[in-house]
Amino acid sequence: MGHSHIDLTFLQDFPEASAIVKCLLDLHGGKRSAHALASRVQRYLRFVVTKGLDLSAQSLTAYRDSLDSATDLGGRSRQGYYSIAASFVRELGERGIGKVEKLPLGFRDIAHSPYPTFTELASNWDHLKKNPEYEARLELHKARNLDKLSRDVLVISELWMETLEDAAWESVCMQIDDWSLAESVVERSRHVTYADLWDQQPSIEAALGLLYQTFGRFIPTSPQWPPRIVDYCKGRGWPPTRLKGAFFPTIKSLSAFLVLALANGILAPNVDSVARYAFVGCVSQSSDKDQVLVRLGKFRGHPIERLINPKSRVVVALKALEATVVKALDDLDRVPPKLKEDGGVPLFLHYFPGRGGSEVRVVPRDHPPDMVRRFIASSSTKYPVLQPLVSGPTGVNFRCTHLLCQRLRGGSIFDIQSGANHRNVSTTVGYLERVEVAATARMVQFSFQAYLVSEARAARLRRLGNGFHCDPSQAPRENCLRMDLCSGCKGRKIVFIASRIVAEWLAWKSHIELHEDYLRQHRPERWSKVWSIRLVEYRVLLAEVPKRVLREAEKFVGSVGLLPLE
Repeated sequence: MGHSHIDLTFLQDFPEASAIVKCLLDLHGGKRSAHALASRVQRYLRFVVTKGLDLSAQSLTAYRDSLDSATDLGGRSRQGYYSIAASFVRELGERGIGKVEKLPLGFRDIAHSPYPTFTELASNWDHLKKNPEYEARLELHKARNLDKLSRDVLVISELWMETLEDAAWESVCMQIDDWSLAESVVERSRHVTYADLWDQQPSIEAALGLLYQTFGRFIPTSPQWPPRIVDYCKGRGWPPTRLKGAFFPTIKSLSAFLVLALANGILAPNVDSVARYAFVGCVSQSSDKDQVLVRLGKFRGHPIERLINPKSRVVVALKALEATVVKALDDLDRVPPKLKEDGGVPLFLHYFPGRGGSEVRVVPRDHPPDMVRRFIASSSTKYPVLQPLVSGPTGVNFRCTHLLCQRLRGGSIFDIQSGANHRNVSTTVGYLERVEVAATARMVQFSFQAYLVSEARAARLRRLGNGFHCDPSQAPRENCLRMDLCSGCKGRKIVFIASRIVAEWLAWKSHIELHEDYLRQHRPERWSKVWSIRLVEYRVLLAEVPKRVLREAEKFVGSVGLLPLE
């Protein structure tokens, strides 16, 4: 499927396996996301085989329940996995491979929230508020009609975005210098035999020249290189990836260009518009002599078209990348037709030296998230302000962060609509409301959770073993001897901090339910005044706990110490 294979060998003993595989190929084989769609069907098929079920409404119901408790999927992902599986079963039925029957509905009340912004994904960044630059920005935004929380979100988001742009620009400049050096080597190669120069006077230039005269601009993997090049160059700051990237982009060298474009607030592009639809010629002259037109395509909808200063970082980077790609492709006998299948020759290409044949490829769709995360992680050493973002944002989180900042800076809703390429202003209004609420709500949630955790860990709070904590300063002393007197006590604290606390709720709830008949019959007063109330409390608390936390908590239920309910 696509450029990759999907393992379906587990179907070899399943009835009509070949017809099932053919149906999968017919249904999804020609689509742009063929591999992703097939992987979702694969998950359902593997579930069916493992559970010994057939391809039917019954197995879909069981599959839906398994997705509901899957720890690796969010709400929208669960719905997507189920919908694709249901469509596949429906197609099988229409082909006479399975039953034609009414299929169970998917998940209800799935929140279609926007992608999270930087502040929602970042780890604790309170320490950054002491940063002088943070304080200066905060002072700058004090004149805005924003509450403190919104001002904090705006300040840290701007600081992160501008730092990412600085870090990306630094890497891009180094890459452009490398391309310039390689181009001078190409020019000299007409008059210089670099193999002799390498033997007589080793240098980075001689190594680049020898690689070029041996392989051209498309350099294979380092085991095929002439001897001594790797060790010599690596010790001088030129590892194999940098040497290869000097002649043609690599996935690693493209990461900085991707981040630089994503961090540009004027473009505010989505990931595919940069990685897939930034074509040769995307930067062109405009009617305004002081501006150039940057055009980034989209799979659906209108392309992004923005007038930008020709000296801006993103324009310089895109033009340098285009020049390198065009020169390299000119050395090929012909440009592979599949490179143009999206409407032009993409700038974000890399050379893939595979075993089955080397070729120039577009950056795979599943690579940008890792490219962004690796870039943030590697940059966080030099730019510590980025450390809270390590393992957090991917490319999809830049655009919504840009739009949120525009909103908080008081930008016109119509300007934001234009920047977001929304057809209707109502779409922009609804989107911004969801983004703004999510960004600030997450911070409030983190602050409240931090408060609860600090309260739970404070010396004055004592864990009781029944799912509650006690603050002795607020509890009548005589009550502290009896845990069954916790209900209604001012000293009792409910702390949502760990699965072990939830395990205590589960254990005590089951304990009370087990003895409910006895308590009703032999201890009616105690039942009505203590244990019936406590049972309701546990049930209410547990109703708010996600299934994933409940499953984790069940591991610890057996270790909870229970007391008689007399």
